Amino acid sequence: LEVERVKSDWRQMDITEAERVMLEWVEKLTVAPSTCAEADIEGMRAAGWTDRDVLDIAQVCAYFNMRVRIVDGLGLELDEWQTTRAKAGAENAAKLADERGGWRCRLTHGVCASSCIKACVVTSSEPE
Repeated sequence: LEVERVKSDWRQMDITEAERVMLEWVEKLTVAPSTCAEADIEGMRAAGWTDRDVLDIAQVCAYFNMRVRIVDGLGLELDEWQTTRAKAGAENAAKLADERGGWRCRLTHGVCASSCIKACVVTSSEPE
């Protein structure tokens, strides 16, 4: 399962250079955000990501990091209905995105749960 491979070590996966650059930046943004600099953004651009892609990736990363910290920090556990509802919402968002030619989680092909990766890996378009 691709999701399990990403969670265990995405560096061992067969991914594009643009995906590798993006995952390195998302990981850095997750574990050491204060070390992120303009050079990181330039690296994303050099890999083919647009400024809009970079912004969108940062926002998704921040959202999932916030969500994980709240759930973990409060010691919360999700009930089955919450997991089911979250997956249904992700599937609906992927469907709407496909209709508009936009968002998809590249690792789960649109069906993304919070366990996808510590920071969800989402792209709005293929890098050029």
